[in-house]
Amino acid sequence: MKDFLKDDNLEIDRLHLLAKSMLQSGMVNKRVIEKLQAEEGITSYYAQQIVENIQSEKNDKQNIIKLIVMGLFTIIAGIGMYIFSYVITLTLGVGFIIVYWGLVVAGIGMLVKAYGIYKNLPSYATSK
Repeated sequence: MKDFLKDDNLEIDRLHLLAKSMLQSGMVNKRVIEKLQAEEGITSYYAQQIVENIQSEKNDKQNIIKLIVMGLFTIIAGIGMYIFSYVITLTLGVGFIIVYWGLVVAGIGMLVKAYGIYKNLPSYATSK
């Protein structure tokens, strides 16, 4: 039974890679769907689903980059504000330091979310 599943997954990966290469070559969605139907013998619904999955994976990749940038910026901002508070405390002798752990934790949360999205991408989506 595992061999059947493995073969099916390989076929799914092959169809996704084929559709992905067609889309990257500049072919419009409708033409890719028609070509998949004609050359691969799959239904219109399945071909459309493949194209939609590829577009969804592209959006996920963009979201990963956004989350990484925002997470790193938030962590750096939290640490920077902590250092600024520390310097002000030393300079003015105020006696208390404001710790911005919330920003650091939020930034780490964004990085963890980006990693979670990346781990859920199929193998064919992470290949070039």
